[in-house]
Amino acid sequence: MIRTALILLAILASGLVFSHLTAEPKSKPVAGGGTTEPRSKKQIRARYILTLSERAAYVEVKSAGEPSSWNLSSESGIEPLTGDIIIDTDKPVVYLKVNWYELADRRGFAKLVIEAMGQETVTQVFDATGNLDEFLELTF
Repeated sequence: MIRTALILLAILASGLVFSHLTAEPKSKPVAGGGTTEPRSKKQIRARYILTLSERAAYVEVKSAGEPSSWNLSSESGIEPLTGDIIIDTDKPVVYLKVNWYELADRRGFAKLVIEAMGQETVTQVFDATGNLDEFLELTF
């Protein structure tokens, strides 16, 4: 009985030591005894293509950087809108806002394609009976 308790205690102690050794440090030691903070957030530039099912009055695609937005006229077509956005890899979220001209009782659709260098292409279709105000969490 005592031997079992000592073995369990040794296993628990070694588990704690290994978890401490393999944990990612909050700050890294430097020569001279000081520490440095972890590197700053990594941001990547991504290309997006937005295809709309109806004419829109206003469109905004936003992530970590400045929003990419358009005020569209009623005569503008339904061609795909393209642009670049900056994505923060620590919080890879893209926000999409679409205000439709005249949707009535129909559903409006928006297909968003995100293409970032070295990452998998992400495609998401959003739909709603009214204006779109959505977000997409990326797996970068």
